[in-house]
Amino acid sequence: MLGTKIAASVKRQLKGNDSVSTIQHSVPLGHPYVLAASFQNALPYLGANHPNLQNVLIMANSLASFNNYSLPKGDYLHTFEVELEGHQFNFFGQTSDAASTIFHEAFGETEIAEMQKRAMQLRQSGKITKEQLEKITELLDEVYASPHTLSQSTYLDQLTVLSFYLFKKMMKPYKKNVPNLIFISQELITLRLLREYHMSHETVLGKLLFDPEFHKVFLEHFDGLNGGFNSEKDTGTFLFWALPKGAKYRERLTLNNGFLESLESTYRVELSPEGIKHAIDNNELIPSTGLVFMVLSFYYGLFVGGGLAQVKNVGSLKDAYITMLEQMQEQEEQSALSDLITNNMLVSRPLVLFMEKDGLRVPLTGMDILIHGKEASIDWEKVIEATKNVTVADILKRLYPFYYLQFVKEKDEELLKITERDVEDYLGLPNTLPALFTLSKDS
Repeated sequence: MLGTKIAASVKRQLKGNDSVSTIQHSVPLGHPYVLAASFQNALPYLGANHPNLQNVLIMANSLASFNNYSLPKGDYLHTFEVELEGHQFNFFGQTSDAASTIFHEAFGETEIAEMQKRAMQLRQSGKITKEQLEKITELLDEVYASPHTLSQSTYLDQLTVLSFYLFKKMMKPYKKNVPNLIFISQELITLRLLREYHMSHETVLGKLLFDPEFHKVFLEHFDGLNGGFNSEKDTGTFLFWALPKGAKYRERLTLNNGFLESLESTYRVELSPEGIKHAIDNNELIPSTGLVFMVLSFYYGLFVGGGLAQVKNVGSLKDAYITMLEQMQEQEEQSALSDLITNNMLVSRPLVLFMEKDGLRVPLTGMDILIHGKEASIDWEKVIEATKNVTVADILKRLYPFYYLQFVKEKDEELLKITERDVEDYLGLPNTLPALFTLSKDS
C-alpha cells in the first residue's frame, strides 16, 4: 500500500525490532488519545537513522463500531469562536454507526464533498477564518482525496494511507528524520496469517482451529478470560466473531459438533480448513481478541504494547495458552514462550501534544495541528526535548484519576472529583511540557 521501499524497510526493521503498538483503534488521527499514543510511540524514533527505527508500527484494533468514542468515521477540529467547541468531519453518516470498521467499504469523492460542505458551514457561521477554510480545502484535496487514498478498496486500507501522509504533513516543521507511521489492522493480519499458513494440523495454531482435543482443552482454560469467552456471563465468542453478509453487528459464535454457530442468527460455518478458508475469503469471520494475541504475540513473538487492561488480559491469556500447550504435550511451542514479555504498557492519554489559547491547554488532534498551527510557530524540537524531563512516575500519577474511574469498584466521592488536569497542574507538567503552539487572541 505504501510502496516497495517502505515494505522492505518494515521487513528489515522487524528482524531487529519487533515492537508494535496494539493500543490504538483503526481510526484517523482525529482523537487526542489516538494522536497522543501514536506520537508517544514515535518519540524514540524521531531523528533516528538506524534501520530498526524507521517505522512506527501500529497493529490497530478494528473491532470498534463507527460510533466508538475514538471517532472511527472522521477527523476532528477544535474552534474557539465564543468558547471551545469540537467539530467532526465525517466520512460516513449515522447509518454506519452500528457497523464495525473492519471490512467497511471505502469512502469516495461524494464523502469528500460532504466534508468540504461541512467546512463551508463552519466558515459561514464564523467559526473558522477564511485562511482556515483554505487550509481545510487544501488538506482534503492533497491527502483525503488524493488518488493514492481514493484508489484503496477498503476503509482500513485508506486509513493506512491517510495516517502515513497526515503524520508526515504534521511533522513537516521538524527538520530531522521523521519515521513512517504505519497503521495496519491486527485482525486482518491475523486472518491473513491463519489463511496462508495454518489451514492444517501441522502447526499448533492449525491444531487449535481444527483439532477436537485442542477444543476441549481450550474450552477448559479460556473460559472466563477477557479476550476469550465467559460461559457463566454468556459473553465473548469461540475463536472468531461472525459478520454474516448484511449484518451490522458482529455475532458471537459457539462450538457445536464441529461447527461454529451464531448465537444471534442462523449463521454457521464448518470448523474445517475448507469452511474457515471460505468464510475468511468472504469477510465473514473476525478473530477474537484472544486469538489475535495468540497469533501475533504467542506464536509469532511480536513485542506488543497496550494499555493497562491489555497488559492484564494478555498475561492471563498467555498463562492459559501455556497450560493448554503443556496439557497437549507441545513442549517445543511451550519453551518458545519462556522469554515472551506481555506487560509492555503504553499510555494513550494526551500527555504531550497541546495547543494553548488564553491560558487554556487543549489536547491536539491531527486536524488541529494542520489547520491552527502555523509552520513557523510550531516547535517540535522543544516539545520532544521536554519529554525527556518527564518521569514515568509523573506519567502514572497523571493517569490515577482515569484508572480509578475505570478499575476501582467502590469509589470515594471526594477522589472522583480529582481530574487528570488537577494532577497535571499539581505536578507542574504544564511548565515541564510546553504547548506545541499558542494561538493568538484573534485566532
